[in-house]
Amino acid sequence: MNNFRLYIDCGVKLGRTAKREPLVPYDAAELMREMERVAIHAAMVESASATNYSYVRGNVEVAEACATNQRLFQLVTCPPTYKWEAPQGLAYLPKLLDSGARGVIMRPTNLNHDMDPFDLELIVNILTERGLPLVLFGADEEYPKIRRVLEAFPELNVLVMDGRWGSLRHLFPMLEKFPNMHIDTCCNQANDIIDIVAKNFGANRVVYSSGYPGRVMSGLKPQIEYSAISEADKDLVAHGNACRLFKLDAPKSYDTCQMDEVEIAMTLGKPLSDWVVNDVHGHVVDEDEITTAGVMMFNSCANSIVKKMDALGIGKIVFSAWEGLFGGGPRPNETVWCAIQNHPDRIYGYATANPNYKDDIAIAISYLEKHKNFVGLKPYCQMQGRKFNDPVYKPWYEYANKRRLFVLVHSGDQETANQIDDIAATYPETTFMMAHSAISFESARINVALAKKHPNVMLEITFTSMTRGAVEYMVREMGSERVFFGTDQPMRDPGPQLAWAVYAELSMEDKLNVLGRNMEKLLARTLPPLGGKL
Repeated sequence: MNNFRLYIDCGVKLGRTAKREPLVPYDAAELMREMERVAIHAAMVESASATNYSYVRGNVEVAEACATNQRLFQLVTCPPTYKWEAPQGLAYLPKLLDSGARGVIMRPTNLNHDMDPFDLELIVNILTERGLPLVLFGADEEYPKIRRVLEAFPELNVLVMDGRWGSLRHLFPMLEKFPNMHIDTCCNQANDIIDIVAKNFGANRVVYSSGYPGRVMSGLKPQIEYSAISEADKDLVAHGNACRLFKLDAPKSYDTCQMDEVEIAMTLGKPLSDWVVNDVHGHVVDEDEITTAGVMMFNSCANSIVKKMDALGIGKIVFSAWEGLFGGGPRPNETVWCAIQNHPDRIYGYATANPNYKDDIAIAISYLEKHKNFVGLKPYCQMQGRKFNDPVYKPWYEYANKRRLFVLVHSGDQETANQIDDIAATYPETTFMMAHSAISFESARINVALAKKHPNVMLEITFTSMTRGAVEYMVREMGSERVFFGTDQPMRDPGPQLAWAVYAELSMEDKLNVLGRNMEKLLARTLPPLGGKL
């Protein structure tokens, strides 16, 4: 028996869907294998087919899977109108709950029903009598409806799933006002989010969930393991809150461990400093600003980033200033330059420019000339209304080609791949780093095809989606020497992105290439400033 923390995954789906990615599993056998492999000790399961064929059939399939697997527990998919349509009428839902199901999950868009408190009264009464929760799904347009449910039923525990890190300005006021509201970890990957929620609302308000099978099952563990909350509070988030909400006993540990050394270290919350780990994709916010316009961003200055790197065991990072992705100008490059001077062994920089302003590219090149640690360019063409093959970037790319720098490309769609295809051969000494290549299997296939045409195109993984199997797919197709770990921190917490690579089913050699060796090679091939002083 191992000494890993117990985890209950509250966000798992089983069953068939109308559109299926061939590399995404749907059966209970693969779910159980994955749970044991990454030490997830129990799971709350909903039916995938319940939302696209029949919720009655879907609930039967999940009930059968849970009956034969003691680590699985059913969440019933059910519309508020079930008494007029389900086989047993009014008794349908009580019978399922009394047979072992642990709550009701609602998908109003898929099942085409309202979420008005008037409609929900029957189901809420049934759940409240049994002390079980209602599970709802967060989206910006749904939060007003969820607020009405929370207001109408203060005795009902409500778990709001899939609330994104970009929606914290909706979620935080609700968490403050409604003590019966809880959230999950799946899409809420804001930097240090577990610490922030525990400090402001209590560690008893969050449950662990992964979004399996679409997402990496163990991917959110670092949010908990590397947080600064107490061990008791970590246990609450990992499994204790789920036990309370769903009326479960604590699950049992596994007798064996199937993890490699790196996976074990991460599972125990230890820094991965015994291995080379480097982050090829980050950002920084000036310490005077702290947060940003579009999203809440926590602990986003250079010193905070280095502190987080120390905790995780990340050696080096290449980042650009968040400000530079939007208005551009000299100030964001100055922010990066100051960070490089303060942490010359840890921080490398992407220069930014907004070509909609005269002389911005020339200013960016002047910063690239300041220090050997300026090793790349970060054009954000989509935000600035440009294309990567726009002639306006020619001086920038020519400079990068002379110094063998790399260009971080916000990618994932065919149009962007076509633009890079148009210029990659023109600048053969420049590395085009296709960020977000693993956002989906579709994006991975687009960028793999591009990389097969151009040896100077590389694939970086980061995105909130943490697509299960995408890292392995890219390594199979391209070899591990052309796939790179990156985080997008501090916009996203770096821990889950690191876990995506750490828990990938790769050989140790392939895994270490992705985690950091590849970036070491890229840094080693860059040349010093053309006229500057090292």
